[in-house]
Amino acid sequence: MDGTLINGRLVFTLGDKYNMSNKIRKIMIENIDSHNKSTKIAQLWKGINSSEVINAVKSIPLMDGASEIIDEFKKRDYIIGIISHSYTLGTDYIVKKFNMDFSIANVLEVKNGLLTGKLKMPLGWKQINCWCKNSVCKRFHLERSARSMNIPLKDTVAIGDTRNDLCMIENAGIGIAFNPKDERIMENKIVVKGQDLQKIISFI
Repeated sequence: MDGTLINGRLVFTLGDKYNMSNKIRKIMIENIDSHNKSTKIAQLWKGINSSEVINAVKSIPLMDGASEIIDEFKKRDYIIGIISHSYTLGTDYIVKKFNMDFSIANVLEVKNGLLTGKLKMPLGWKQINCWCKNSVCKRFHLERSARSMNIPLKDTVAIGDTRNDLCMIENAGIGIAFNPKDERIMENKIVVKGQDLQKIISFI
């Protein structure tokens, strides 16, 4: 979702509103596993109204071509979903907006309308011994989703922009690095640069 369907990152949009972005950046460079970073970042949101997460994702502009590429996938009878390192409060909003099929992301605990600072993570990397150790192992959830829908992995397409997407992109039938943010994600991948998602269609 972040950096692909939307032209921004939910965690930093929310962080900017509550003057937490510098704290988020410090956590991101800590020498701890990625899922532990996600847990620490979620703690920053304790006491915030859950509606503010949805308001934050609403405020981020869509990536150019997002609506058009989703319409094209629908015409081709693709099953379309989001597997994200972000939060379900945001991904579910985008899925509903575009009438997509599913989303998998971190779940922020909510009590009485307020975030508790606790996070439920889909994980998955332990089951397949994936190196990512992310709160959402995108490879695991791509493979599991494909199996549940009786779709061969070779017939899947994965699009992402950061190292968090790498294990998924490497194992999809077609893996696309869209405006990649680091060099590793560009290695031996289809690379699409520019701010228009419609550019990916020639590779599908």
